[in-house]
Order: sequence, then C-alpha cells, then structure tokens
Amino acid sequence: MNPNLDLLHRYPFERLSDLKAGIAPPAHLAPIALSIGEPKHQSPAFVKQALIDNIDQIAVYPTTKGGLPLRQAIAQWCQTRFTLPTDSLSADTNVLPVTGTREALFAFSQAMIDSQRNALVVAPNPFYQIYEGAALLGQSPDLAAIEMTGTGGTFTADADIRIALTGASMAANIDGEAIVWNASHLLPAGARLTIGGATTGT
Repeated sequence: MNPNLDLLHRYPFERLSDLKAGIAPPAHLAPIALSIGEPKHQSPAFVKQALIDNIDQIAVYPTTKGGLPLRQAIAQWCQTRFTLPTDSLSADTNVLPVTGTREALFAFSQAMIDSQRNALVVAPNPFYQIYEGAALLGQSPDLAAIEMTGTGGTFTADADIRIALTGASMAANIDGEAIVWNASHLLPAGARLTIGGATTGT
C-alpha cells in the first residue's frame, strides 16, 4: 500500500455531514445546497433528445483520444472562453476528453510530479479534494504541498525545483515574468515565485 494514504484527510462532504448532524433548518425555509455541485436544473430538451437518438452508442467503448468533432468543439470553446489566438489549440495535440474533472486533475498531477526530484505543489484553499490526493499520492513524503486561501504569497527557491500550480486560477510570476496556471514550471535556485490573489473560481 502507498504509505502516503495516511496523509489524506476525510472528504470534506463527510466532515460537513458531521457538522450538520442534529441540525434542522427552519421548517418554512428550503436549504440551499452548496456542497456536491450536482446539477439542480432540468437538462435541455435537445441534449436529452441527442442522447436518445444515439442510445445504441452506449454499448460502444470510445477511444481514449475521443472523437475528432468533440475535440475540435472543446478547442474552439477554450479559444473563445479564454480569448486565445485563433488555432492556438490543436484538437489533435492539446485536447484529451475525460469522463470527469477528478480523472483529469488526478492524471495531470501524476504526470507532472516527479517523486524522485524536489517538487512543490501549490493549490488554493478551499480546494477540490482531488488536488490534495493527487499531490500527496504522487510525490515523495519529503516534498510539500501548499494550500492557499486565495491570497497567494512569495517563495524563494533554495535549490532548483519543479513546481506544479493547480486549482482556482491565481496570478503568478517567476522573478516578475508571468507564468501559466495549471501547469508545471522549473524554479531555479534563487528565483522568486510570487502568487497573487485568485482571479477566478474558488
């Protein structure tokens, strides 16, 4: 068994359930759930119809890479949503569909973190629990994962290290040069990593 399993905390929704145990909301008020994040609204009719029209495809396993039309749509959406240059994302090399965000976030951390080298994982707090799990299970017990409550901080590297920045987007730079979030970066000895407040998300 991976010894780092002992470093993991209970899932936050379990802890939240403990906190709510024995508490009853006022009878005339309906509680607003801000926990799991599952959809609370009806699915659009055209989405349900598309699923019905293609129900036979459920029996067919998709390829790992996913269909080209889907990957093209994802690339185009990202370019529009984040105001990226036209054709800056390739459906063939930059897009990999996944079944859920947990799978993608966990796989990203496993791919980016080298447990045999010094690495620092920086994530916001509050954060999606999978950030912590992926970071702790993918790295050496001697390495650190830092949680930040959306306010950032400044860090100076004592030696060459590779860092992975994940979670809600925060403005970050190395020695004044802006760097991309949700990516890994080499932090040379003596370099200063500065992380500002969260720019999007929670």
